[in-house]
Amino acid sequence: MDLDWLESFRIFSETLNFTHTASRRHLTQPAVFRHIQNLSDDVGVPLYTKVGRNLLLTDAGLRLAGFAREMPDRLAVMYSDVRRDGEEPSVSLSAGQGAYLYLLGPAIRKFMRRKQGKVRLAVCDGDESLANVRDGTAHLAVTVLRAEQPDLQTHAIYKVSPHLMVYKNHPLAARASVRLHALDGEPLVVPSRGRPMREDLEKRFASENLELNAGLEANGWEIMMNFVSLGLGCAIVNSCCTPPKGVVAVRIKGLPRTSYHVVRAKEGYRFAAQDLLWRSIIDETKAVRLFDK
Repeated sequence: MDLDWLESFRIFSETLNFTHTASRRHLTQPAVFRHIQNLSDDVGVPLYTKVGRNLLLTDAGLRLAGFAREMPDRLAVMYSDVRRDGEEPSVSLSAGQGAYLYLLGPAIRKFMRRKQGKVRLAVCDGDESLANVRDGTAHLAVTVLRAEQPDLQTHAIYKVSPHLMVYKNHPLAARASVRLHALDGEPLVVPSRGRPMREDLEKRFASENLELNAGLEANGWEIMMNFVSLGLGCAIVNSCCTPPKGVVAVRIKGLPRTSYHVVRAKEGYRFAAQDLLWRSIIDETKAVRLFDK
């Protein structure tokens, strides 16, 4: 297998466009086409198919794309072993803003202190983080899982409860806890439609015959809590969030807790730095103490 062919296919798998791939490879489009055709002939199966005007990877193409994205890591480990300089490939981690702000700081600091590898961080929502692990863009992800992921290796690291964030002068701010019916028709700051938490709230309110009054849409715990501090409504957020000045956190009874997981591909390429960050995330989040604990 020619590494030039593989590199062309790696970029093609990201762009699904021969012109864009050629531009990034600094090659002509016919040269890129030949690379990918040669690679397809070499493995003996088609790597992409055309659907209408769009090009899509076949199942074989998806598997080979994952291998192609691992190749730089494999080469870095091989070169390190030959040179014996201890240089490891970078570990890529994908997680949401809340996970970075409240959960992952100690684990990342511990990893960096060990000086056994570098880390690349991407701020993504849950679905994108899982997609990044599946296509090899990220080695690890940390996110809330709402369903089983049989194709991924997952490990639960932290459970959080939903909390209601209210402005300090709001009538509910004096309550130690509330149930969902207290929010019937109450103006709320909620995630936009299609977001997992928005869908969860819509289902929960509907099941209890309550009105979900989406007074304002915002994505991200920090901006939602900022809008609460401006008196624009209440917000239901994960209890890992620390309320800003002027905002009070009230426990919500009757809503299930959610669990953050660290995730990686079951069949992905492993190297020492990746395993170290995986272990650091699992170990260090045990010691995290958030304001609700």
